[in-house]
Amino acid sequence: MAFKHGVYKSEVKTSVIAPAQTESGLPVIIGTAPVFMADKNNVNQPKLCYSYEEAVNYFGYSDDWDKYTLCEFMYSQFVLFNQSPCVLINVFDPAKHCEETDGAEYQSSNGKINLGKNVISADDQEIIYDDDGNAIIEISGNKITINKIIKAKPENVTKAEIIGGYSAVTGKNTGLELVNEVFPKFRIVPGLIGCPKFSSDSEVAAIMKAKADNVNGIFTCSCVVDIPVDEVKVYADVPAWKNQHNFIGPRMFACWPKVKLGDKTYHLSTQLISLMNKTDSNHDDVPYKSPSNELLQMDSCVVDGGQEINLSLEQANYLNSQGIVTAVNWVGGWRAWGKRTSAYPDNTDVKDCFIPV
Repeated sequence: MAFKHGVYKSEVKTSVIAPAQTESGLPVIIGTAPVFMADKNNVNQPKLCYSYEEAVNYFGYSDDWDKYTLCEFMYSQFVLFNQSPCVLINVFDPAKHCEETDGAEYQSSNGKINLGKNVISADDQEIIYDDDGNAIIEISGNKITINKIIKAKPENVTKAEIIGGYSAVTGKNTGLELVNEVFPKFRIVPGLIGCPKFSSDSEVAAIMKAKADNVNGIFTCSCVVDIPVDEVKVYADVPAWKNQHNFIGPRMFACWPKVKLGDKTYHLSTQLISLMNKTDSNHDDVPYKSPSNELLQMDSCVVDGGQEINLSLEQANYLNSQGIVTAVNWVGGWRAWGKRTSAYPDNTDVKDCFIPV
């Protein structure tokens, strides 16, 4: 390295601030991502990500979080809460979850043709993707005829594919079964398991709970799930749904409702996982502080259809008394509210009913 004495300057492009690192509650998130925009081979492949750019390079990015659930988490983790690392696992397979559609004759604009979003391939044309996720092809002439377009259908991903398992044919794990590969691959123990959107299904939640109870036959961790806002729209109905669908366990944290910031809507489980990471990083990476009463990144609570709800402190406390984490607009802003696991109130053992214990 050349010797320098004095003051020098250089410039780099503006980027997201380097995330704070915490490994005590490593998030392992299973979901869907537009990998056809990045690397089509990243299907059922756990990837350890320390930055937003790294996550996007592995999985691509789309603002359509209902279809691409991993994108919701990577935005929350790296952009809103500025935390790292996390392990992301995509189960959307562009070769499987897709459909063939007829093409047409397209007119170019400055030598470029916009085929729209969720396009995997178009005949043998080379595709690039713009910042909005549109598939762009460049041509030398004014128009081109494309006979066949392959479009992504992430909505075809089933809960069975999220749950996954072991295949005797391929000898590989898929879905939630890949939680057991995290420690052997990265030497970091999973801390929090999340499946945005899919965790509202009782079968998926049950498997998440089972995985949290036994990681590699040695470790335990926790899972964070959402009670569905399309089925439960009134706070007083939440505990009954929780009990009916067995969202109960000392290593399960149950959340309701969704939260919103600007135009973006988040599953509360997504922000709670990121908030737990931030809380730990602010306390020397030791997970002894509850995320309750810590600030979320939100400006409203919503249920299905975007209808806003405002819980009073008494209503929020009622949900807490039933082992449900929620959000409340309290002193200083919107805060996560609830320090009890979903085992409460049936289980009052301190080690089982408190999130940070």
